[in-house]
Amino acid sequence: MKTAGEPVLELLDDKFDSPTSGLGKGGTRRWRFKAAQRGSADIEMVYRRASEQDQAPAETFRLAVRVEP
Repeated sequence: MKTAGEPVLELLDDKFDSPTSGLGKGGTRRWRFKAAQRGSADIEMVYRRASEQDQAPAETFRLAVRVEP
């Protein structure tokens, strides 16, 4: 994760669920956030292999969040 929306959001959990069988198969990553304060924030996530941290990401995901009372 590149940005997690601080200080408006608080990352509560970052979990990876591995597949039940097979080698080299993908899994599912889950993030859980909590609204920590009022305002706007961005979440930005990048997809790349752990062994390729020095390379540009294969994909980027951006999410704009607004927390209101």
